[in-house]
Amino acid sequence: MRLKRKRFTRKIISKLSKYFVVFAVSVFYIFPAWYSDWSYRKAITNNPAAGGDLTNFPLLLVVSNDNDLSNYASNNGYDILFTLKNGTTKLAHEIEYYSNGTLISWIKIPVLSATEQDSNVIYMYYGKSAAENQQNTSAVWDANYKGVWH
Repeated sequence: MRLKRKRFTRKIISKLSKYFVVFAVSVFYIFPAWYSDWSYRKAITNNPAAGGDLTNFPLLLVVSNDNDLSNYASNNGYDILFTLKNGTTKLAHEIEYYSNGTLISWIKIPVLSATEQDSNVIYMYYGKSAAENQQNTSAVWDANYKGVWH
């Protein structure tokens, strides 16, 4: 009886395989191991730079009353870090102010494109308990900066 069942199954499969093609799709996400301890990530999209590309530009980021930051970032903001669009290249930043989900930060962007908005995406990571201070203030500014006025 078993032998007949196997033959029958093989015949069915061989006949069906003439008419059906089966596709298997695998979906997986690769997160960089270095940032795997961070629980949260947000994409930040910047408008294209006016007049031309800007290089090594300290970008001002102001986030007001963000519930996720308020609930999941550390109270001192030490776990906040920024990366390029690739999610792994860490960007130098300075946190000017952080409290209860409100953040004022300067982030040094290697190239702020005047034409390609998609390339102006950066990521903000947060939500790592007991994180060391992620800021690199001296790399955001150089000796040529005397002040920034808005």
